[in-house]
Amino acid sequence: MPCIFRYQFLLFLFFPLFESIIHALFIYFQQKIGSKFQTVLGLSDLLTDIQVGEELLNRLILVHLTKNSDKFEALMFFNSFF
Repeated sequence: MPCIFRYQFLLFLFFPLFESIIHALFIYFQQKIGSKFQTVLGLSDLLTDIQVGEELLNRLILVHLTKNSDKFEALMFFNSFF
C-alpha cells in the first residue's frame, strides 16, 4: 500500500477525534475571551462567558465572516505565522 493511502486512511479514521478537539478549543476560546471582555462590551452579568464571547465575535472580530467557527479557524491560521 503506498504511503499516501495510509495517511488518507489515518485521516479518515481519526477525523472525528480531531473535529471534537477543534470544537472543544473553540468553546474554550469563546469562554476565555468572554470572561475578559464582558465589562468592556457593557453586556449583562446574566450572560455566560460563552455568550459574551459569541457577541464579541459577531460585533468586532472578522465581521465579514458570518460563522463563528470560520472566524476561529481564520484566527488560528493567522496565529500559525507567529
